[in-house]
Amino acid sequence: MRLHRLLGILSILLSRKTISAKELSVKFQVSLRTIYRDIKAIEEAGIPLYAIPGNGGGIGIVEEYKLNKTVLTGDEINYLMTGIAGLKTITDTEKLQILLMKLFPANPYIVADLDILIDFSAWNKNATEVLKQNVNIIRMAIMSNNYLQIEYLSSNRRSNLIIAPYKVIFKSAAWYLFGKSTVNSEFHFYKISRIVKMEIINEQFVPVNAEIPADWSDDFTNDRGEKITLAFDQSMEYRVIDIFGKDNYEHGSDGSIIVNFHCSNRNWLIHFVLGFGINIEIIYPPDLKKEYLDYIKRIILKNHC
Repeated sequence: MRLHRLLGILSILLSRKTISAKELSVKFQVSLRTIYRDIKAIEEAGIPLYAIPGNGGGIGIVEEYKLNKTVLTGDEINYLMTGIAGLKTITDTEKLQILLMKLFPANPYIVADLDILIDFSAWNKNATEVLKQNVNIIRMAIMSNNYLQIEYLSSNRRSNLIIAPYKVIFKSAAWYLFGKSTVNSEFHFYKISRIVKMEIINEQFVPVNAEIPADWSDDFTNDRGEKITLAFDQSMEYRVIDIFGKDNYEHGSDGSIIVNFHCSNRNWLIHFVLGFGINIEIIYPPDLKKEYLDYIKRIILKNHC
């Protein structure tokens, strides 16, 4: 922790002419005595410092020692800050704030001035905290090459798995663990929200090259599985845009919204269609419509009074 603070102090001294010890103690939330010890350590490392006493004075680095740090354009800084701001919502906030202090010591809270803000957190505060914990555990396992033991919920079963973790991925409003299963030695995507238990086990794996598919999905894609045609009521256009995009559907002569796509998971598809109630119709294939109606009949029988 002290190393991080020393680097932060050094960054501030490089970007400003002088700064008071009191201001440094407030920024890093430590005592004046600690700051004076840090300043002494920086001097002992061979960095020439000077002090100006009185009001308006402070501690500074000899100008001849400073380097020109103007290596990023304004747009590049914005891109960097946008990414850091997004990560702050789901990972170690303290470490990222220290990073901001190093990069932008004159204004480490510059995030508030960005015109694009990315927030990966959930609307539910508890869900966000669980996500943070899980992401941090997975990252620790990735960095140490340790296996993860997880209890995972899928559409039809609860599984206890041992996974070699490789990546944490955010795609289409969800977080995924990309890892290699010890059951079949294949790589899979595991939705982090469906991991109900997780722990790092004291066994390491040897990493191998793992390519993430350029186009992957648990549900539907544009080029895999059977062709599906659905007709949505026009009142559902706002949801269709969210799911398929504004250029991937057309309007029928009756005002309905027609969508063509491919799907390799019928079980998922039937539940997807159910979510639209009476505002959707299966156009193709015919056997999918029959399977869907049979499923609805089973629901009626189960809930019949």
